[in-house]
Amino acid sequence: MWLLLVIILLNGQVGSVKILEIHYSKQDCLNSGERASEIGIPIGMTLNCIPLKGVTKAYAQKLQ
Repeated sequence: MWLLLVIILLNGQVGSVKILEIHYSKQDCLNSGERASEIGIPIGMTLNCIPLKGVTKAYAQKLQ
């Protein structure tokens, strides 16, 4: 499982980290990150795909 994260930097330090999407393959995560980058990312914001080891499936219900 792969997490597409957005990292927001404030004054050179990490201000916040948010999970944008969950993907089951690295390539799907990278493709999604590329699509987001093509739209445009504000200065001080970074997108990264990171592996979540030990988890193969996840089911969740959106709370909001």
